[in-house]
Amino acid sequence: MPSNNEDLNILSIRSATEHLDATVKRVLKRMDRQQQLKNSKLFNEVKDRKRIAKALRLEQHVLLIFDALLNDKALSFALKESVIPAEFVACLHTIDASGSTAKFILNDKSYTIVKGESEAFLFEYDGDVFGQSQLTLFCDEEKVFAVNFDLAGENKRITDCQVVSFVPGYWVYDIVHAVQTIDIGKKLSAIDKKYSPEALDELKERFGISKD
Repeated sequence: MPSNNEDLNILSIRSATEHLDATVKRVLKRMDRQQQLKNSKLFNEVKDRKRIAKALRLEQHVLLIFDALLNDKALSFALKESVIPAEFVACLHTIDASGSTAKFILNDKSYTIVKGESEAFLFEYDGDVFGQSQLTLFCDEEKVFAVNFDLAGENKRITDCQVVSFVPGYWVYDIVHAVQTIDIGKKLSAIDKKYSPEALDELKERFGISKD
């Protein structure tokens, strides 16, 4: 049986350790707060840039271009074919164990989109799979935008995103114009398909109308 003195020593040591831990936590918290206040201007600028990137929906625009290149590796449009000023030529699309890379030329500037999924964040809960993916955009080899996506489900739908890098520049206009051109191109193609001679002939046949 341990003596009362031993019990008291153990309690004293535990009490002293808990007091030291609490003191260290208070000091660290105060130091962190002081650094936040000292660098508040920087943090506010970062916050504003994140807000601007989200307001412009840059993550959606970059992802749309990436998916468009994934579905059409020969995607391109000339300046005269574009409703808004944009000239686009796909260069390369590769897939490996680390993720996917798409390269393209847009208005005489070289762009690269890298999309990678982190296996460290993959887990399954109640039949649903959750994970994380990062999308990074480079303009002339300089990283100008990066965002982390939270993914869920077999189709890996995006449930949340966090902007982790955003360097404003004229590239924003390039990307937005390219997305608008791709979107308009899809809509024009849909109209052409809807009113093509083949579609109209099929409509006449379904309703017994002469194909004069």
